[in-house]
Amino acid sequence: MEWWLTLLIACAPAVISALVSVAISHKQIKQARIELEKQYREEEKLHISKEQYDLEISIYRELSDKCYEMIKNVAVLFPNGLCEICSDEIKRKNRQNALESILEMNDVLKKHAPFISEKFYNEYDDIMELCASQTKMFSKHCFQENLNKTASDIEEENKCYATTEKIFEKYDNLSSDLRKYLEGLKISGGKESKNAN
Repeated sequence: MEWWLTLLIACAPAVISALVSVAISHKQIKQARIELEKQYREEEKLHISKEQYDLEISIYRELSDKCYEMIKNVAVLFPNGLCEICSDEIKRKNRQNALESILEMNDVLKKHAPFISEKFYNEYDDIMELCASQTKMFSKHCFQENLNKTASDIEEENKCYATTEKIFEKYDNLSSDLRKYLEGLKISGGKESKNAN
């Protein structure tokens, strides 16, 4: 046999062993990278105490409850889809419910303003302003007879129906942002926060 063939046969186990070793090392490096990325994501979480976490949950729960109640009461004024024609008495009651829920939301938002992020405060405030605008527009349009409405009145009223949809979209986006924020919290002491909703 030629010398290079003998050398190749003699070195084959070492080469195979080296290739296997490289493959194993590559797999271990990949696994270590995955573990480091997971650890990094955990460390990125905001660490807070259990009491602070519970307080934030209660604040955002109260804000969310009042906001949804406000939206529900305002949506009745310019509902999406089918609706029935209401008497003036029912219209006044609906408007009063909407106004009261806006005032309640305003009180809760102002009360908790120092304890929530400016971003969430502004998002709640934007929704509340749209709801107040809807209530104002309802007062303008709801008791006006259809015969007395101009083309611009009808166009303005139709925009109000579109605004109802916009309010729901803003609330859904806010809820999604808030959910992500709360999932990013980690209670100090190694226990991960869990959404209590």
